[in-house]
Amino acid sequence: MPGNWGYLICCGLLSLGLLSSVQAHEAHCKDTELGATMAEMKKPYKALRKSVREGDEMRYQALAKQLIELSLTARDQRPLLVNEEQRKMTNYQAQMDKLLGLLEQLSHSPAESASGLLERIQKLRKQGHKRFRKDCD
Repeated sequence: MPGNWGYLICCGLLSLGLLSSVQAHEAHCKDTELGATMAEMKKPYKALRKSVREGDEMRYQALAKQLIELSLTARDQRPLLVNEEQRKMTNYQAQMDKLLGLLEQLSHSPAESASGLLERIQKLRKQGHKRFRKDCD
């Protein structure tokens, strides 16, 4: 029986350690308005990629317009990595402006040029996440 107590105590201490690291993670990577906006962008972005692949012009143009509205909101929200540095915020907003320009083009684009624009959007998105997204996983 004494061996079982040691095991239980060990498991309890490990659980407490895990819980404290989760709490530290939450404090380090708190939910933000920008995170919520970006989460809201995921579904239309996936649908946009699919509709461009399928050549559904009306659908991807409508989705691009929806993403423009969300991107305008995200443009004025502060990423966690930016903190209070105005230069970094200006860089973030410039990146968002590029995205907005590409989405605007896509919202009026014929199917022939849509996949090229989507590739540019995907590349810009990846660059932006690398530069401004805090790794909270």
